[in-house]
Formats: sequence, C-alpha cells, structure tokens
Amino acid sequence: MIYAATITTANTVTAANPQKTVVKVAKGLVYKFELEFPPGSLGNLFVAVFDGLYQVWPSSTGVWFSSDKNTIAFEDTYLKAIPPFEFNVYTYNTGDSWPHTCHVRIGLVTNDEFIARYLPAKSYEFMIRALQDMEAQQREAQGGVLESPFPWLSGGG
Repeated sequence: MIYAATITTANTVTAANPQKTVVKVAKGLVYKFELEFPPGSLGNLFVAVFDGLYQVWPSSTGVWFSSDKNTIAFEDTYLKAIPPFEFNVYTYNTGDSWPHTCHVRIGLVTNDEFIARYLPAKSYEFMIRALQDMEAQQREAQGGVLESPFPWLSGGG
C-alpha cells in the first residue's frame, strides 16, 4: 500500500510553531519513503516526519528536509507495530510571500509474507521473532517517553 498526503504550508507557519499533518497508515513495515518538493518552494519549505515523539525522517534529531524541484526517495525498513497507526508530518515555511506544497508518500506492507520480501537475509521464523521484539521495544519505549527537545511537539499541536 502507498499512503500519500499533499501538504500546503502557509508562509506564516514558523519553525517555532510548525504545522502538523497526520498521515494515517496500517500496522506493518514501511519499505519506501518519498518526499516531493514541486518547483517553486526554493528551499523555503521544511519537512520532518515523526512517529509520536520520535523523529523518523530525517533520522537526525532536529534536522529537516528541504529542497526545490526534487523528490527525496529511499527504501527503508521501519516497523510501525503499535498504535496509533499514523505518522505526524511537521512543516514550516521560511518564505515571506507564498504558501508552499510538498507531497509525502509512504510505502507499507502489512502481511508477514510480504514483510519477509523486504528482510530476505533473515529466515521467516527469525524475522517474526525480530518483529515481535521490535514491537515489544516500541511498547516499552512508549512508557518511558523522554521530554521532547521541541516545545511545539509536547503541546499536542
């Protein structure tokens, strides 16, 4: 499945209070991520994707994607195993005149037999155990969420 969102961010949205767009997904394994910046944003639109309080893309905390006339696309193996089954896409715009738009696409597989396709080096049984371990770690991490380094993230915005 490919989940997609087109996000337009006004020129009044700042880094101190970014816009939040929720992209609903299913439980499964993300195998592909794409972020398209159509012509015209001139590097003024900034985008970061979070799973709850955890910054997923780009993976470096506090770093944001920005570009113009470009699609950032890569394969990944990010397990989305516990609810809520959604990603929070945060955007802000440093331009002074116009809103800017980006297109987010997330490829995700839900069935174990399809997930196995993206983890070919592991046996099926090992993969199932690994996914169960990852899910348990995510559940454990939910109970010990650290204070967010971003004031706008903890406000439920």
